[in-house]
Amino acid sequence: MKDPIFDLEQELMECYRVVDDIDLLYKYFGDDEFFAGMKGEHADKIMNLMGALKDLYDLKFDVMFRTFTKVCHEYHKRNNNEEVK
Repeated sequence: MKDPIFDLEQELMECYRVVDDIDLLYKYFGDDEFFAGMKGEHADKIMNLMGALKDLYDLKFDVMFRTFTKVCHEYHKRNNNEEVK
């Protein structure tokens, strides 16, 4: 029987793709010629906001994954104890 905790781990790891998406937008805003004529202060504001958003989601996902790791530890510990009985 497949253990759903492994599916949950994969789904959580997929959330990290949000950070990759933000990196893509960051690069797009910085490199696409559409934004080439933008005032420097506007470009800086966009880049700073994108960087802050990336940092925020990195932090949120790191905290989430630490919690997940603790839950997994307890989950497997409990399952091992139940198997011994």
